[in-house]
Amino acid sequence: MTRQVLTKSQKAAKRVGADKRYNDSYLGKLRNMKYYNKHREACLKRKQDWKKEFPEEAEMSSRLSSWRCSGIKFKDKEEEKQYYAEYIKETNCYCCDKEFTTSRDKHFDHCHTCGLPRAILCMRCNVTNMVECIDCEG
Repeated sequence: MTRQVLTKSQKAAKRVGADKRYNDSYLGKLRNMKYYNKHREACLKRKQDWKKEFPEEAEMSSRLSSWRCSGIKFKDKEEEKQYYAEYIKETNCYCCDKEFTTSRDKHFDHCHTCGLPRAILCMRCNVTNMVECIDCEG
């Protein structure tokens, strides 16, 4: 296999082509950012209006989204709503029976292996106690 040797002008042309490709992709990103910034305030206003008009739905949507991001897996939307209702009405920790004083005290524990929900715990129990998962032995 022979190696191709480029002249200085060929190297310069190749570099210009690479720079142009980079500039084109950069300009595309810049255009997208300008579009986003132009419409961002309108989107944020619609979201704020929705939160004011439907505070319970907004809270539920936010909470379920954070649960999904942390790896909790639900079978369907009905199960999500059922666990959310249980989470809202729960007043004490499942392990130590400590009363929750704020919403920050509550933690929705789940199996990190299979993602299934386990219990609603206080911060201390969530960190120190291991609640066993029946489904995966995790």
